[in-house]
Amino acid sequence: MNLTVYLPDELGRRAKEAELPFSRLLRDAVSEELQRAAELERLNEGSEAEMKTYKLKVGKGDKLWLARFKGIRIAATDNLDIYRTENSEIVLYNCHDRRFNIIPVGLDIEISEFLKEIAPSEDEYVQIASKLGLIPVVDV
Repeated sequence: MNLTVYLPDELGRRAKEAELPFSRLLRDAVSEELQRAAELERLNEGSEAEMKTYKLKVGKGDKLWLARFKGIRIAATDNLDIYRTENSEIVLYNCHDRRFNIIPVGLDIEISEFLKEIAPSEDEYVQIASKLGLIPVVDV
């Protein structure tokens, strides 16, 4: 299929000078986006009937409390459980140190970077991001 793609003049000039393989770059980007979108759609497929109420222990020592929400458990790693709430928020629960984070709908930060900050390890960050249909970014 032939497509016309617009690039701003300066970006197009620099890309042409660098002899970038436009077709391959676009094909790879479209494939990755379709895969990410399909994974997110799969995560959002749970019906209201499949949702249940979760109560997660949060805190330390004598300062424990229960975080309660309605949702679906969508993935897990060695240390983290990942849920989607009925409001489409993502809940990340570290079952070993009893911490949780909520990624609200429409969060204005890069979710992948947020995950990197809260994941217990780089390996778990990569697992979580992949399970959420994101492409993990790892510093080398």
